[in-house]
Amino acid sequence: MVIPARLTWLLQPLDTHGFAKYKRDLRISFHETVAGDGEANLTHRMVRLVVQTIRAVLNGNRWAAAFVSNGLDGSQAKVSKYIKDMLEYDVLPQYARARPNVVAPRLCWPRNRLVNHAIVCKPLLEADPVPGMLALLAPPLE
Repeated sequence: MVIPARLTWLLQPLDTHGFAKYKRDLRISFHETVAGDGEANLTHRMVRLVVQTIRAVLNGNRWAAAFVSNGLDGSQAKVSKYIKDMLEYDVLPQYARARPNVVAPRLCWPRNRLVNHAIVCKPLLEADPVPGMLALLAPPLE
């Protein structure tokens, strides 16, 4: 999936659903556990809190709903009101479920990067549940 430049904060599930919850839980744990105890072993205790928060928040939640509400389930039927508001759409425009032509990716690609058409425009695989999802597993662009 290609996320348009400067929109990752709005469309990537970890940005929209994970980090805020992670920071909130870490802040609460810190204040409950460390803040009142002075400076003794603060670094060790903070590392332990970070690991506990990662396990509780990032590993302890089901994230499928985050992908759906960000429109990454292939249908965009349940895109969140927040995303629609940020994009200034009441109803999202329809899009073709096909690979873009070679000009289209340039519209959302960072200006200082070359479009790797071999990855962006590769054929859809039958087992690919979301068009382009396997492209996320491809090697990074050079």
